[in-house]
Amino acid sequence: WAHNPKVAGSSPALATKTVKRLYFLKYNRFLILDMSKESFYPLILLLIPLFIMNITDEVNWSLLDFFIMGFMIVLLGFIINSISSKTKNLKKRIIYIGIIILIFFIIWAEMAVGIFNTPFAGN
Repeated sequence: WAHNPKVAGSSPALATKTVKRLYFLKYNRFLILDMSKESFYPLILLLIPLFIMNITDEVNWSLLDFFIMGFMIVLLGFIINSISSKTKNLKKRIIYIGIIILIFFIIWAEMAVGIFNTPFAGN
């Protein structure tokens, strides 16, 4: 039987559902986190400390530092994207994003120099 949207109880053919599902998965590879390739563009910021490490000895990042900061940057972008898509009021959106960026900078500063002397503070 063919699918007729005007008839109650009629459902699309199994092949139609499968084709739609495959099409959807093809274009949404990062389906779980609703991420795309553009979500990873901020990781280009990690080239700054990599470049500076070659110029001076005052910046000394390990591979773990790059992984942690990369994770934090991608997470920040994901959270900002989620806030932007779910918050309709512009003032609330600006406040929420500002708070998230402030928290990001506080965590970054704590990990870099240890402003609160927590166990994961830097030196």
